[in-house]
Amino acid sequence: MEGEQVYIPGDPCANGQECFVGADRGMCENGLCVISMTTSTTAVPNTTTTTSPSSTTTTTTTTTTTTTTRRRSTDCPSTAFSSTFREVALGMHNNFRSLVATGRARNGEYPNENAPPASRMDLMEYDCHAEQLALSHAGSCDRREIPPFARPGYSENIHILDTTATDLLGAIQNAIASFIFELRGNGIPSNMILTPQVFQRTRRTVTRVAKVLWGSNRFVGCATVLCRGFYFTSCMYRNPVNVVGQSIYTIGAVCSACPTGPNNCNLAIGLCSY
Repeated sequence: MEGEQVYIPGDPCANGQECFVGADRGMCENGLCVISMTTSTTAVPNTTTTTSPSSTTTTTTTTTTTTTTRRRSTDCPSTAFSSTFREVALGMHNNFRSLVATGRARNGEYPNENAPPASRMDLMEYDCHAEQLALSHAGSCDRREIPPFARPGYSENIHILDTTATDLLGAIQNAIASFIFELRGNGIPSNMILTPQVFQRTRRTVTRVAKVLWGSNRFVGCATVLCRGFYFTSCMYRNPVNVVGQSIYTIGAVCSACPTGPNNCNLAIGLCSY
């Protein structure tokens, strides 16, 4: 509105306490405020009196208010995992994507150099169907990736934690940390293209972090299962990801290639919303 501040400068939100709009308190999802939406339908109080020779009838209208709260992507119908588990899995993906998108993540391909910033890196949402695929596989405790026909429409990262001296939250954090360490530990050429040579590496592999960073991918779901003597984690990423010959993400000024639309980028985070 004319004369009003476009936005309030400052750091991204850290919790729902910081997401107030009027009397409404929202949720903080990975640095972005998500506000509950309330729609009210009000009938103006009106009394109508009808009189006939034998009787008098009075009719009064009432006021109805309907409240609709925005569903978070981590609100899955399955009770296999807690909301905290899902939020940690999603948050670690988005937080790392944010670091890379804003040029703050070290790239091990070169000494003392960061990965280039992204002109488009989408904010991820949690995929409940992907979680179910991941759970179905992780429950087998087979310690290997499943073939594509068993996960139609998705690509997979897996991780084996050879200890039981933790819990599900510790295991999922360990798994995702191992995925993202490939950028710092092994490195990707600065053009960020997944060439056949990069894809087929047998040492210094980066195919797991490439799935995490695939710029146009928006959906991930994970599952961790306690097996006999180890934790098995599977994360599923909706295809297309890891397409050989394509860019892992587009390089350029932060957010400059985000799709047009309202609230299509938070510059502090560097991730495109939609």
